[in-house]
Amino acid sequence: MPNVPFRAAVSGLDDEEEPYDFILPKVFNAQTVEVNVISPAKFNPGVTTLTVTVTNHGSADTFTVEATDNQGFITRVEPTSLTVGAGLTEEFVVDITVPSNTEEFTLVDFTLKATSDTNSQITNSASESLFVFLPPNITPPADITVPSTGSLTQVNIGQATATDNDGIHSITNDAPEDGFPEGTTLVKWTAMDTSGFKTSATQTVTVTSP
Repeated sequence: MPNVPFRAAVSGLDDEEEPYDFILPKVFNAQTVEVNVISPAKFNPGVTTLTVTVTNHGSADTFTVEATDNQGFITRVEPTSLTVGAGLTEEFVVDITVPSNTEEFTLVDFTLKATSDTNSQITNSASESLFVFLPPNITPPADITVPSTGSLTQVNIGQATATDNDGIHSITNDAPEDGFPEGTTLVKWTAMDTSGFKTSATQTVTVTSP
């Protein structure tokens, strides 16, 4: 909300039971701070960085920012102090590190907070609740060794398999389309689920001299 000037007034009865109105002569400026988080729809194991915006609807001030969560997954808050001009917005980042052994559908509740260093009553927070989704499991084809048939050798490398609770969207690889040179080549297989999470694994293709 914008700054809103106001006056404080008191009405009542004095000691002689006579009504009175008293208006304080000083004009106050209301000040508020707004906190918003830009977050993904889901978490997966590894590090996810959240961007948090702090908008100052009052006069220039410095705010202490904090981040907490119910799983203890927060590993970084930077910076922890923001100087924000009147009507301006600044950002801080929060790293959420989800361990690889976290169960799928674990719920992460976190709160991002900003508090004025000059007036602790000027404070606000944003809350989010996100689930952990696991990336696909992928199994590459077996490593293969074949004799060379020329400068480049066409090789039937097989097909990787993958599973995921959300379903598999695609399985791709980076094998050279024109054939494999002599020596050892690593083929990277990548599975992507319907949520866009990816997992990769490698297969070794070796072409030997005739």
